[in-house]
Amino acid sequence: MKTNSFVVQSEFIRHCSQREEALFVVSHNASDLLSSVLKAVGGGVPRHMLEPMTDVLLAMNKHCPDLLAAGLMNMVTQEGFPSGAVSRTQKEAFAKSVLREKVHKKRLQELVQEFYLVCRMMNW
Repeated sequence: MKTNSFVVQSEFIRHCSQREEALFVVSHNASDLLSSVLKAVGGGVPRHMLEPMTDVLLAMNKHCPDLLAAGLMNMVTQEGFPSGAVSRTQKEAFAKSVLREKVHKKRLQELVQEFYLVCRMMNW
């Protein structure tokens, strides 16, 4: 995964509320984008690459929260996604916490890192 592509995606998402074309593109690709972000957060990337994932989650939460909520609820229902190390309860808690953080990037970053560690079974 290229970090730069996630930076571009988060910038593009920020234009959803201003441009109908941007919303169209994001809504038709949100599932794939969110799946990639959640795989990364689930342990698919080194820890230092989590910030761009946080940026995408924050941008989606601010500018297209319905798409984010649907994608997170889909993650909750998929067994073993994004990691077999997390329970449904842990995924539900993560999803609810992410949906609450619409402004505070630092807090969202902490949530993402905590979930990442749980997924990698590094929370002791």
